[in-house]
Parts: sequence; structure tokens; C-alpha cells
Amino acid sequence: MKYTFLIFAAALAVASCKKEKSNEDTPSVSDGAYVMPSTIGSYWVYEWSQVDSSGNVTPMNITDTVQITGTVFMNGHTYVKYEGNMMGNPTSWIHRDSSDCIVNTEGTIIYSTQSGAFLMEYDFSNIFHRLFKMGNPTTFTYNGSQISVLDKQEIVSNLDGTPINPCGMTQTFHNYFASGIGEVRYETAYVSSLQGNCGILQRNLVNYHIAL
Repeated sequence: MKYTFLIFAAALAVASCKKEKSNEDTPSVSDGAYVMPSTIGSYWVYEWSQVDSSGNVTPMNITDTVQITGTVFMNGHTYVKYEGNMMGNPTSWIHRDSSDCIVNTEGTIIYSTQSGAFLMEYDFSNIFHRLFKMGNPTTFTYNGSQISVLDKQEIVSNLDGTPINPCGMTQTFHNYFASGIGEVRYETAYVSSLQGNCGILQRNLVNYHIAL
């Protein structure tokens, strides 16, 4: 059986958020602020690929779509509801913008605008160790143009901190988010592939629409 590292796994976050931002804020990635798309009817289309240790990319012919279908009011906050697919499998979730981080209904921080922010870490099924943190903002090529993105990183190692794969390194997966757009890349891997040949999987944004 093949297992995947999933960035949406349930765990407690230990980072904290600042106060809610006001409507007067004008966020941008460069100044540490961030705009999370929240309009109903917005959608994203992603395509999956396999990437080997040499960087060779092989399309998987799997397409995911995600759409904002509504809002949910809980515990005094309004959350945005997303519905769609993850590797072809139906899924849904709700998030809200909490100033310098995006959180779910349990207060778990999904990602943050704070470079170097520690998000969470834990051992998974006595197989490997997972550490989530924010890297420095970087750039991502989308449709031939460079866009600024937040870099959420998942660092995976053996339980004792040694490399998990034969490439002699711990594995860092990148999850990129662009202000006003949302997720543009998500990385994961089958455990068997990662441990065997250092291969990973990428889900890349190929089309999107932000409703007015």
C-alpha cells in the first residue's frame, strides 16, 4: 500500500496569530501582509506531476479543481468554504484569514506570513518525523511570469533526524501561496517512492479565477 505525506494532516499548531486585520489594510507579500481569496465562485485548476531526483517531470494525467462555495460563521468568525479534489479524491475544508496567518476552525495555523515561523512538528505512525515551518518569501513562475509567494515548508526525516532517503538528505516539501491568488504549488510524496528513489509529487496551478 502507498502512503502520502499530506499537508492537511490533523495536528496542533504551536504558533500564534496577531489580532484580526481591519478592512483598511492593504496587504502585500513584501510587507508581511497577505490577501486570502474569499469570494464565492472563485476557482482553481491544478495538474499533478511526478518529479525524480534529477528534476525530470512526468505528468500524471490527474487534474484537481477547487472552488469557493460559500461561507460558514462559527465561534464569532466567518470562514471561507472550499470544495474540490486532492489527487482526484473529493475533499472540502474551511479557513479564515487571521491577520498574519490562515487558520482552520480549531485554530490550527495552515500557513503564516512570518518568515521562519514554526508551525508544528510530530512523529507520524512511528515511521518518520514531520516539521512544518515558514521559509522566506520567494518567487514562482506562473504562465511565464514571476510572482511573489509565501513558502510553507514540510521537512521530513527519520525519527532520529537522519535522512529519510538514499539521496543523503532530509526531504523538504514546498507549499507556495500567492497573495490574492491562493495556493500555486503543493508538494508531497509516496513514502515508498521517497525512500526508494527520492521522487516527489507536485500539484501545480494551471488556471484560476477570482470572482469579484
